[in-house]
Amino acid sequence: MNALQFVFCFLALVCVAAAAMVALLVSVWFALIPGAGALAFGALVLFTEKKRRDAKRSAAQDNGRHD
Repeated sequence: MNALQFVFCFLALVCVAAAAMVALLVSVWFALIPGAGALAFGALVLFTEKKRRDAKRSAAQDNGRHD
């Protein structure tokens, strides 16, 4: 896992924890704000994984190997 993917994963985890605390202490409606951040960072984790996988695949094809 590269560094950028780790950072996005950590931020998604922090947003989930913040959403849980806000939901318990304030209101479920206010918890949607950090919840949306968690979804956004989770999507970025998946996007960076797909981009890295595609880069590996194209590098393997350039070298003549097929995984």
